[in-house]
Amino acid sequence: FNLKWTYVATVIIFEVQSVLCGAAPNMIAIIIGRVIAGMGGTGIYLGCLNYFSSLTTPKSVESTLF
Repeated sequence: FNLKWTYVATVIIFEVQSVLCGAAPNMIAIIIGRVIAGMGGTGIYLGCLNYFSSLTTPKSVESTLF
C-alpha cells in the first residue's frame, strides 16, 4: 500500500467517526463510533511509526541508540 494514502485514509476514518460520536443520539452509537474511531487512531499511530522508519537510515538509528 502507498504509505501516504493509507495514512490519509486512517485520519479520515478517525475524523468521521469522531464527528459521528459527537452527534450520536444514544449510547450504542457512541460506543460503535468510538470503536471505529479507535481503529482509525491505531492506524494513525502505526502510520507515524512507518513514516518515521522510512525516513531514517541505519546510520542515524545507530547514532541515536549509542
